This record gives sequence, structure tokens and C-alpha cells, in this order.
Amino acid sequence: MSSTTSGPGDAVRTALAEVLGTTDIDIVAEVTVRLPSGEEGRLVHAAVRGKHNQTASLVVDASGAVHPPRRFEALAGRGLFAPETPVPERPAAAPAPPVTIDPPVNNLTLPECVTEVETVTVHVPPSGVKPKADVYLLADTTGSMGSIIGAVQAGIGAVVTDPSLQPFDIAWGAGNYKDFPVPASSPYAFQHQQAPAPGAANVTAAVSTWSAGGGSDTPEGQLFALQQIATDPAIGWRPGSKRILVWFGDAPGHDPICSAISPSLPSAPTPGSPARWTAIRALARATSTTVPAPSGAARARPPGSPGPRPAVRTPPG
Repeated sequence: MSSTTSGPGDAVRTALAEVLGTTDIDIVAEVTVRLPSGEEGRLVHAAVRGKHNQTASLVVDASGAVHPPRRFEALAGRGLFAPETPVPERPAAAPAPPVTIDPPVNNLTLPECVTEVETVTVHVPPSGVKPKADVYLLADTTGSMGSIIGAVQAGIGAVVTDPSLQPFDIAWGAGNYKDFPVPASSPYAFQHQQAPAPGAANVTAAVSTWSAGGGSDTPEGQLFALQQIATDPAIGWRPGSKRILVWFGDAPGHDPICSAISPSLPSAPTPGSPARWTAIRALARATSTTVPAPSGAARARPPGSPGPRPAVRTPPG
């Protein structure tokens, strides 16, 4: 798809309107990147006004021509339009202190029937066993999340290989959620992709498959996802691990979730049983910590909050 009949701004708006099937659109974001040829291009994101899950993205090159984003990424052989996340430099971890005995040597020669009392102090430092934590990455993958997913995918390598995590036994898991009703609006409500496991390869591959699409209204399916993550043995939490949930999203959740909305979900609460309370009970012993999200990524927004913020939930162990 290309167009050079008017100015770059008019051309891309016209092309986006053609893709979305309406001229009632909003330009919601733009990302600038240098293409393999050296010229500068712009990735423009648009959404149908009032329907944030109906989105499209196109690229404008220096000449004003409009193209699908994948064309330039195919030419470059890599992703071009997600922000790069620098890997911070951190000092090497200090060696663990040794066990000490004071005095280190004690040679005594005692006459017959003579006793001697002496104090020997043994200092044992904290255990060298690495603290164990399972980190589960959960994302909203409905249509409005395109730029956020791109930022997470760009930064996932830096996150899972961060040198500051070396003192810990970290296992990474991943999943994503979409919308109700199923299958009318989305192919699924929650998809568990990767049970917590050590190493970066599996979780990086799982996150790379996230693709924004689907969703019929503003609320999404995260309350059902949280319930499944907290209660379903198939998630695969390791015994004895600290359970941490890192959640990326931009909208509140459907509450209640019931069989009248999605009869294909047999484990959903019955009509009149609010999904929010089901999720809260499942996470009753959880703690919450605020952490930075990858550069350029929107923060998770709990239901009813005035603006975005990052969310980390720790399901009960």
C-alpha cells in the first residue's frame, strides 16, 4: 500500500482510514526510526475514535509514501519500530564471606587432672543457597496494546539477562489474555504459554509471539486470567518459590465473568459471583511491589485507577 497524492500527514491518515474502514480515527502514537538505507521513517498508530481495540499502523518514508510496517522490517531482517532498551552496567557481585573460627588454631598441653576453659567463636555467614523466585509475565494482547507489546518485546532480553539477578534462582513464565465473549470477540480469554523455568530462551520466545488483536470493548479478561494463574496447577509454580506476577495492561477487566457471557469457560464463576472477588480471594495473601516497566511501555492499570502504573502481584505460595 502506498500513496503520494498529498502531504505525508494527509497520506498516512487517508491510508489508515482505508485500513480501518472509517475516517473517524485518532492518531494515537508515532515512532521515528532510521531505515537500513539511512533515511528516516515514521511508524504511525491510529485507532477508531471511541473503539480503542480497533487499531492499525503504517509507515511513512522520507518521500511521503505509505507502507505496511512489516515490509521495512523484512528488508532489515529485524524489528525496527520498538524502542531499544539499554542494558545497565552493574558491578560484579561480591564473593560470599567465608566461615571463620576464632582462634583458628588451639594447641593445649594439660597436666593430669587439670581443666581449661576457653571460648571458641564460629561465625557462619548467611546460606549461600540462592533465593528462589518464579516470575510470570502477563500481558493484555487486545488491539490497543500494539506499541506497548512492542516495547516489552524490545526490552525482554535486557530484563531476563540483567546481571543484578545473578544472586537469585529465577524461573520465568508467561501468558496473555484477551477479551470476552469467547469466541465472538477473541479466540481465548487467557492463554498460559510458559510454565516458570530457568533461562531466558523459553520466556523470550513466548513473549515474541504476543500480537495485538481482538477485543470488542474497553474491559478485558484479566480478572479471569488472574484467577487461573493463582489457582490452576497447570501454571507450574515451583515448590518453595516466591511467586511474582508482572502485568502489562491498559484497561479495566470484565466483572462479573459468568457463563452467560462466555459459556465456553467452564471454570468461570457462576452468574452473580463477581470475578473481581474471586481473583482477590485467590490472591488474598499476595503482596504488591512497584517496579519499572521497559522503556516506552505503558504501565498496568488496575480496574478503576485514574491512570497507568506498573503492577507486580505475588500470588500465594
